[in-house]
Amino acid sequence: MSLKAQPIEITLHTISVSQSSNVQIGDSNTQDVKVSTETHDLARLVTDLTNHSDELNLDARQKQRAEAQIAALRADLAGEEPDPTIVRQAGRTLRRITDGAIGSLLATAATQPAVW
Repeated sequence: MSLKAQPIEITLHTISVSQSSNVQIGDSNTQDVKVSTETHDLARLVTDLTNHSDELNLDARQKQRAEAQIAALRADLAGEEPDPTIVRQAGRTLRRITDGAIGSLLATAATQPAVW
């Protein structure tokens, strides 16, 4: 895995809606945020996810999806320059998977405190 010092930039679009009876969606309600990460940080994330994925207690389907995204990131990092689109999509999928796993762990802790 080649580690380059060149950052990867990803642009995120966020829509924020507070309590209101009159909500308008349009350009004035979006916020562009550029997130930059170094390739070696992304490589470390891939390594950490690989080493600790069993701790998330994912079902077979979610584990397969997580492993596929980790493999996509690993393959992308092996190339010349990581593709921000691949990084963004794999990151979103991994976030959904880990958010679900963490939510399940918290629900278990709340309903079965003796487990912890």
